[in-house]
Amino acid sequence: MTQQNIPELAKQGNPNAIAALLNRSLQPQGITAKAILKEDCLHLLLEGAQIPEQHVAMPILYEELTNLGIETIPSLLVYGRQKGVKEPAWSETIDLAALYPSEDEFVPMTGGAYASYEDDYAENSEGEYASEGVYSDEDAPVVASSGKKPRSLNVDPAQLKKLLPLLAIPIVLLLGLGVWWFLNRSPEPAVAPAIAPTAPPGDAPATAPGTQPAAADPWREAVNRATRAAELTQTATTRAEWNTVASLWQEAIDFMRAVPQTSPNYETAQQRAVAYQSNLEYAQRAAATRPQ
Repeated sequence: MTQQNIPELAKQGNPNAIAALLNRSLQPQGITAKAILKEDCLHLLLEGAQIPEQHVAMPILYEELTNLGIETIPSLLVYGRQKGVKEPAWSETIDLAALYPSEDEFVPMTGGAYASYEDDYAENSEGEYASEGVYSDEDAPVVASSGKKPRSLNVDPAQLKKLLPLLAIPIVLLLGLGVWWFLNRSPEPAVAPAIAPTAPPGDAPATAPGTQPAAADPWREAVNRATRAAELTQTATTRAEWNTVASLWQEAIDFMRAVPQTSPNYETAQQRAVAYQSNLEYAQRAAATRPQ
């Protein structure tokens, strides 16, 4: 392998180099990426001590891959799972060709923006990358491939019979989590309706722009806004749509900051507010580069 820098190798479709660049942004969120190329589709496995949250990881991937500008790989299949668990908790397919703008749109970031990666992910004496980010067949999640060429599977009935108990494991886990959530959820306190005094016309107090109304559960409101923003990011093309994405990220940040210190989610909410800020800035940049 020639002594090329990692950004150049990543743009050429080298899966280890792509994983190394993505890990730079994902690891602060507690997520590690591994990559492998199969039949012109890049399989990207995201793992963490907890299941990587899709609405946190996917905007980071969109931004990094858009800046990278990989032209040799048409599609990407992303899996998210907890470390040590074989089955993925979620998966998503990305059309890489659709991420890259045409010549009259903005040009992806290159050069110096990735220069610092070379020191952190240098090649070893044999010209191979360190094991971090390397995706092996042992890491492959137990899911059906989404490639364009379907394969016929010859399954031995005896082997299938042995696999049935394993397939029941995730179903039992999901049912157990549902029961646990139902038994441990905090009931919303009943609040007696307050009778507001009638104010003369024109004396209603003005609401500061950008502020959110008080919510019974700001944590849940923030998560809902972030999930909607992540979903719209996948399809947004016009300036109006990107402005909607940016507004949702701003609302998610405001609600996260409104989580009270007495909430068990307080510390996580403050971390999320910081992480969502980069997603907000990305959506604002995307909106600014799109035509009216």
